[in-house]
Amino acid sequence: MRVVPQPDFDPLIIVDSREQRLLEFSVPTITGTLSVGDYSIVGLEDRISIERKSLNDLVNSFTTGRKRFEKEFHRARSLDFFAVVVESAISDLFGGQYNSNANPEAMFQSIMSWTAKYKRPFLFSENRSIAARIIQSLLGKYAHQFLKAADNVTRAAQRLQNHIPKEYHALDFDIKELEADQIMC
Repeated sequence: MRVVPQPDFDPLIIVDSREQRLLEFSVPTITGTLSVGDYSIVGLEDRISIERKSLNDLVNSFTTGRKRFEKEFHRARSLDFFAVVVESAISDLFGGQYNSNANPEAMFQSIMSWTAKYKRPFLFSENRSIAARIIQSLLGKYAHQFLKAADNVTRAAQRLQNHIPKEYHALDFDIKELEADQIMC
């Protein structure tokens, strides 16, 4: 049976229990513990995570909290997808509209450097509402692509199964038992 999610598929979002400023989503959420990031998809926590930051949090993460932030990015390397969604317009960063003496250009260059180094995007939004929308959409699109890929694997396995002689259809089937000339592709 082929399972293809609808384009408007919304996964169940898991919110890290340490997240202090919860976003409001238009889909149900549950609270749990994530090893990295603040938001993920139930069942796919080891594949995707999104970190939410206010502009002040982001600047702190590149200044006084840099070592901790870098450890988080190292943990995120094992994920298929990781992004940082910033609850602010990038023009606020350039305008220095944060509680720090950090140079806006230095902050921007740090963001660009980490984007290139870790291959993880920083996405700026105008406000918390748009940040929530971005996060929900990213999680939904990832879930859709994941299920689509799983469906493709299932269909490929079914096609392969059709080319295996019936005597090898037992539940304890071991592909190593087949000789190369018995598999017709």
